[in-house]
Amino acid sequence: MEKIEGISFDYVIFLGDFNCSERSGVNQFLLGEMTLKGRDCGKNWYDLAEAYAERHNIATDNTLDIKSNPRWKGLKSIEVSRRYDRILVRNTYPMDLPILEKCETFGRTISEKSGYAASDHYGVYADLYFI
Repeated sequence: MEKIEGISFDYVIFLGDFNCSERSGVNQFLLGEMTLKGRDCGKNWYDLAEAYAERHNIATDNTLDIKSNPRWKGLKSIEVSRRYDRILVRNTYPMDLPILEKCETFGRTISEKSGYAASDHYGVYADLYFI
């Protein structure tokens, strides 16, 4: 974060497989909900799937889907489905935030040939318009 905070950008997008749940300290730190080692993250980040879900009164999609993704079929584990993959946009104040048109998962289709989805995690995409 220190490296990002030292550079001036109009927009900063942070995305990928975070390998932590929405309840994790790392995620709460990025969203400005807690400090880590007495420090905050500076400008907080917005979770696009969370924002889209709230605006459309729907639930966010899990990207690790233990129940439906054939990759995990027969797995004898205590692991549960969660949303590990995220797209975050850093607060742009005093500039306007981009407009979020859509944020959804992809890669859920099961191949008839292999019997698997494209990955063990579903992907996430967002349509943003920058003003």
